[in-house]
Amino acid sequence: MPQTDVLFSRTEHEELVGFVFAQGAWLVPSRLATPRVTQIIDIASYRTHVDRAEKLFHIQHKSFERAPLEIRHTHSPEGGDIFYVAQRKGGPTLDLLGPYDFEEGGMARVAGGFISHYPTFWNPRTQSNEPAPVEQKAFYRTLLKHIKASAVRTKAGKRSYWVGHSTAVRLRDGLLALPESWSIPMEIPQIKERKPR
Repeated sequence: MPQTDVLFSRTEHEELVGFVFAQGAWLVPSRLATPRVTQIIDIASYRTHVDRAEKLFHIQHKSFERAPLEIRHTHSPEGGDIFYVAQRKGGPTLDLLGPYDFEEGGMARVAGGFISHYPTFWNPRTQSNEPAPVEQKAFYRTLLKHIKASAVRTKAGKRSYWVGHSTAVRLRDGLLALPESWSIPMEIPQIKERKPR
């Protein structure tokens, strides 16, 4: 599965989401309040979902949309209804997991996230498993190019992460740390602070 791992602050992540919107795409939160798909097309709506603790979003674009998303239903332990987007069913989509700053043990920290897509998806219209559309792969490459322009690459074990420039500076200066549960040593990227664009 093509996947790019990132360490971005919330501000850096919002900038990436703004770029997604500028390309004519929209987001669908993974968890839904009703069985209807919610389309997010602006930063204010995106922030509302993030403030409600949503971290996983599905990116859609008309150039690679082939079928409606499949919404599944379950019950919460408290007895309420939970609706969510079934991955690889309909769409297809790119998946965007948001890494955000948070507090832990009296320290500001940042957790990893990613952008990815599956090589195939189930198309309910044709009742078949189909390869990812060429347009979807091209959109993924466009986002990857944008990420690389605003981040620096570093290693954590065998994995590579793209660390946002301001996140890298804060990690370097000890103003930000990885989660306490992070068990893989990560090379802190060497970077000079950049002037805002």
